[in-house]
Amino acid sequence: MHAHLYTFTYIYNHLYFYSSLPGIGGYPGKHLHFGHTHTHTHMLFLLLRFIFICSPIKLLQFEAHLTKLQADSNYLLSQEYEDLKDVGRNQPLDVALLPENRGKNRYNNILPYDSTRVKLSCVDDDLCSDYINASYIPGNNFRREYIGTQGPLPGTKDDFWKMVWEQNVHNIVMVTQCVEKGRVKCDHYWPFDQDPLYYEDLIVQMLSESVLPEWTIREFKIYQLNYSRIVRHFHYTVWPDHGVPETTQSLIQFVRTTRDYINRTPDFILIN
Repeated sequence: MHAHLYTFTYIYNHLYFYSSLPGIGGYPGKHLHFGHTHTHTHMLFLLLRFIFICSPIKLLQFEAHLTKLQADSNYLLSQEYEDLKDVGRNQPLDVALLPENRGKNRYNNILPYDSTRVKLSCVDDDLCSDYINASYIPGNNFRREYIGTQGPLPGTKDDFWKMVWEQNVHNIVMVTQCVEKGRVKCDHYWPFDQDPLYYEDLIVQMLSESVLPEWTIREFKIYQLNYSRIVRHFHYTVWPDHGVPETTQSLIQFVRTTRDYINRTPDFILIN
């Protein structure tokens, strides 16, 4: 799964908590200077490490641990970053590698594991029609709290909205841009205006769009037959390609904004 997605997911779980600590996110107290780009990058690595490598560091030990990792030109931190590259390599990817499904992957080296992939309902007994490049991701409250998915391709937009409907998604968080540095990273999968669009048997209509300097909030209504659902779309628009935001302030505020809308319920949060 794309690093943007895992990074944001765990920041969403942990950074909001860290932002309330003294000295982080602009609050008074002893400053750790997480607003600087290089230290912010280190914090992201640490959050990933907590999940994949070992148990979390106790809060009272966090500053000392960070200082230790930053010693000798970040030598220990670099070692831990290298360790992350081997995580999950023993997990099978058989379904994603099927010839019938290769064209559904935007990147052939970013594939969902068989054990955690999201399955769509099959169409006309076509066993490969259940495939979409998307994975369940655990959170603080539930084993399956998030769905991480690639930026849809022109041929997978219908599957994307089918997944939104079947997985009962009410909130989408988008942390990529449709075009980054001249390259298409995500097809524009939502209506440009209030005219509804059809995605197979689903109808998607944009009810509102609020464009802010660093993110945009949209509200959609999805219809299928006599049923409908409201879906909110939170689009963070300043995450740089192959990098991290310049400061934590913007990201913390974005997390707060999304949390104001999103209740802590079993409903999935979809991230792309």
